[in-house]
Amino acid sequence: MAKLFTPNDIINNDFTLEFTLKQPKQEHRALYGKIDIVINDDRQPLSLKFKNAINSSGVKMPYEFDTEEPNNIPKYVQISMQEIPLKDINEIYKPRKVTEKKLNSLNKRREKNSKPNISLEQVQKNENESNETSNNLHFEETKKTLQALLKLEQVFKRDCIPYIHELMDNDDIGGKKMMSFFKNIIKKKGKEDIDVHTYVQRNSTDKSTNKDIELEYPISRIRLPVDFKGNIKHTYKNNSEYAIFDSKQTKLNNGDLIPARIKDKNNIKKDLNFNNIKTYFKPKSKYNALVNFDTCISKFGISLTCKLQEAIVTPNPNSFKRTKFTKEELMEENDKCEIISDDENEEICNEESDNEVTEENKKIEDNPLDNLIDEYSEEDE
Repeated sequence: MAKLFTPNDIINNDFTLEFTLKQPKQEHRALYGKIDIVINDDRQPLSLKFKNAINSSGVKMPYEFDTEEPNNIPKYVQISMQEIPLKDINEIYKPRKVTEKKLNSLNKRREKNSKPNISLEQVQKNENESNETSNNLHFEETKKTLQALLKLEQVFKRDCIPYIHELMDNDDIGGKKMMSFFKNIIKKKGKEDIDVHTYVQRNSTDKSTNKDIELEYPISRIRLPVDFKGNIKHTYKNNSEYAIFDSKQTKLNNGDLIPARIKDKNNIKKDLNFNNIKTYFKPKSKYNALVNFDTCISKFGISLTCKLQEAIVTPNPNSFKRTKFTKEELMEENDKCEIISDDENEEICNEESDNEVTEENKKIEDNPLDNLIDEYSEEDE
């Protein structure tokens, strides 16, 4: 069983990333690569397992997706991660008010266990301290996850981009067709000027000056899978598997992963799809996740994408109030940071990778989220 690296592994260790070009199975419209991470002579497929993170934005469509076209299904949807001030977390996740009814129920359980009764003030104090500890934990773990994602992107540029440039100069690589593919890329722009797109956004456009400015907190974007029916699932050949699980239901079912669902207007539970997921995976939701990384080379450049394999989510219980960006600003950010914003390139880079790369990463571990299940208090249960 392959090891899954955590943010602490990435932050606290020196490592290298090694790129391996895959032999294409069809016409060379795009080439795909496998990335391995090597830490202390331990070589594994690149993935990242993190816990207690908070997403900064809700689920968004790809920028070029035509929502007016009937029966149109996007290749993916995406969430954003950005460092969130602790005060913002405290405003959303506040300690619950302990009522007399809850106190009586608690004291009855304590009596059964031969424990003395506890006062309302003490229970409320415990709740306040527990909430503060939880918020601090999610603040710190979100920072660590972002640091790990940023470091992985930087090392990819350091290790893999120069190697890909070397491949372009290699006349023996992959036969004449593959060499012709690389030569066509070089003819268009020149090797050193080939665009590199990643899941990280570091700049934004100042509307008043129309100039790029550096973001105080870089944004990392994670793609969520959408299957051929529009559900938030992975597609393996003709089969689909759930990607998002409900944290509370999973805990109540003794750790067995329970797919996240929402009720429609008729009170019927429905699977998450690209239309309704935004009402579940809301901004500032808590989640644990396993993500993988894909590389695609096309005439539009070299891309590094971060893709969700599985996640256990605790939805934000509050109605969301936007405090940082207007709708227009968020759309602008989405446009600017798209990994590959051109429709044709989206089509090219998703033709093989959605099935082939995900199928490979599926083999990393049979139950990658077994140890990512959140703990819940007695009141939650």
